[in-house]
Amino acid sequence: MKVVAAELKVGALLDRVHHAVTRRFRPEVYSGSRAFMAGPDLVLSYVAKRSYLGYRVWDTVNEATVGLFDRAPLPPASDIDARLLEQLKSDGCTMAPGPFSAEEIEEGRRYILDLAATARSSPECAASSEDVVAWEQEGVRLEVLRSDGRVRIHFGREAVERDGVPGVIRAFPRLPAVLSLIKAYFGVGSIVDYVPYYVAEVMEPAPRLESWHIDCIRPTVKTYLALDDIGKEQGPLRFVPGSHRLDEAKHRLFFQIAAGGLGAAYFEPADCDRYDRQSRTFVVPRGTVILFDTRGIHAGSQCTAGRRILLGIGYRPITAIRMNPRLMRDPHPVEYPWDRHVGRDTRYPPLPPVAG
Repeated sequence: MKVVAAELKVGALLDRVHHAVTRRFRPEVYSGSRAFMAGPDLVLSYVAKRSYLGYRVWDTVNEATVGLFDRAPLPPASDIDARLLEQLKSDGCTMAPGPFSAEEIEEGRRYILDLAATARSSPECAASSEDVVAWEQEGVRLEVLRSDGRVRIHFGREAVERDGVPGVIRAFPRLPAVLSLIKAYFGVGSIVDYVPYYVAEVMEPAPRLESWHIDCIRPTVKTYLALDDIGKEQGPLRFVPGSHRLDEAKHRLFFQIAAGGLGAAYFEPADCDRYDRQSRTFVVPRGTVILFDTRGIHAGSQCTAGRRILLGIGYRPITAIRMNPRLMRDPHPVEYPWDRHVGRDTRYPPLPPVAG
């Protein structure tokens, strides 16, 4: 028995090591002649978490070596909507009517609503008293966020290709016009999809409002597809135009996130009040595609009536999934604002008790 237990412990340790290594050294990135960059990326990423100068050196080297990793040609100008590209570059966000018919949107809408209802009534959800419940089911990750009023369905590539999945859910991640627009925005010939996820989300009225934040230090464009009309009462996306631009203040913030984690990516109440006044609100009809740079300052809204139903997927240049500071342990973790201000600011009320 002792030998078996020891073997299990060794096996678990090796699994953790394998996961840690493959998460950082992705074979599709460090293949062929690019493998020689793995060592420098590892060292620079470690240094970037410990000093601002180290962060700036990592960022400079990362930008200077893009050509080593992205060798695909840029999309032709004829494939790109120049108006949308200009707006995305200037504001950090844009939107356009999607290519799907009303019937395709309705099919996807009903499919997502059925999955969300199944998740809320599942034994896994009923058995937990946690505010956030997450589990895997048939290759799909399900999350129920009670205080946020949200159910999130995370799709992997295999799950999307299964029989019975509506065409709109299959097609949305690879819309040619969207892919060309994002490549042109980043100035690259290839991008990586499903980062950080491909998700369907249903939001219903709930007590908690998502704070203003940026998502990460890595260049990312998220694309939303509205599966239902989104009005002011359905928790529309809000975005501060122009806040995606990189300057000294933004790099200082990126270093704080590199060193302290995503708690540093969420803003204090006084800043949130200012962003409330400066933001653009995406009130859109069903079928609309919204694109935004997640390094820009953005937030959801409080859903007060009806529900918000959408698909969301992220895209990054291949160089953004190289070894980077976000893949390492944070030396100086920062609390989230709702943990720092709970009970002292009405924007961050204590989470209500969960029945059961």
